[in-house]
Amino acid sequence: MKNRSWLLITVLLAIVLATGSLIGCSSSPNLTPTTTAPTTTTAPPIKVAVIGEFTGAGYEPEGKNYQGGARLAVKEINDACGIL
Repeated sequence: MKNRSWLLITVLLAIVLATGSLIGCSSSPNLTPTTTAPTTTTAPPIKVAVIGEFTGAGYEPEGKNYQGGARLAVKEINDACGIL
């Protein structure tokens, strides 16, 4: 039961992050003229931690699912313009 609750929390966090990144990627036209060209800067990477049982007796299959889910969430968020 405890393992399922961590999985649920991880999935919900991934959904919240993905939704927030999609909302942040919505573009609206810039109605004010600019006098200088915009500069492009890259933000430092944001580190995300996932807490779960990745190894040990009986936990390895679920651990691979946790790890794969976390990597998939990061890829989907990055493909959708990232968080910032």
